[in-house]
Amino acid sequence: MNINYNLKEVGQRIREIRMKLGLSMDEFAARIDSKAKSGTVSNWETGKNLPNNERLKKIADLAGIRPKYILTGHPYDNLSPEELEEQIEQDMNNQIKDGLIREFQEKKYVQLEDFLSSPYKKYIYINGHKLEKEEIEMLIKLFEGKENNYPEDKEIEKEYNQMREEYLKYKEGLESGTITISDSVFFRYHK
Repeated sequence: MNINYNLKEVGQRIREIRMKLGLSMDEFAARIDSKAKSGTVSNWETGKNLPNNERLKKIADLAGIRPKYILTGHPYDNLSPEELEEQIEQDMNNQIKDGLIREFQEKKYVQLEDFLSSPYKKYIYINGHKLEKEEIEMLIKLFEGKENNYPEDKEIEKEYNQMREEYLKYKEGLESGTITISDSVFFRYHK
């Protein structure tokens, strides 16, 4: 399989390694192998070509990183298989948590705009009267220019985490579940 790497980005990573080590191009070349010269290093750093596999491994060893990371720049490529598995699991858990926080936010902090832009139909009722699109837009205009006091994402996440922790203390040992606030409002939480 022939993978096309961005030579300029690879070169930038090699240059960063050399600079972190505090080496001139000549000194860096000497550490790689006896045949490498400053011109060779310059060609790598400017993206004219890539070091061969042996030289790439030596550069990676000097930096304490994996050769594939030099080529791709992707953080996953600098992890051991065990670390990668752990990182993927952590990333998936974070995605689940973020989705549940968004769900919590949508249920607790409803904005009128959400009723107009939602991919599925949402309705607002006032005293049993269903508001039409024009009425919702009129309400939105009514509040234009008013002070914005919608909570920041950090505040919403903090509130979600506090409610989650309280519930987990109350229901220790559950695998998953819901937090019921009333008969019609509930929030799911992550493990």
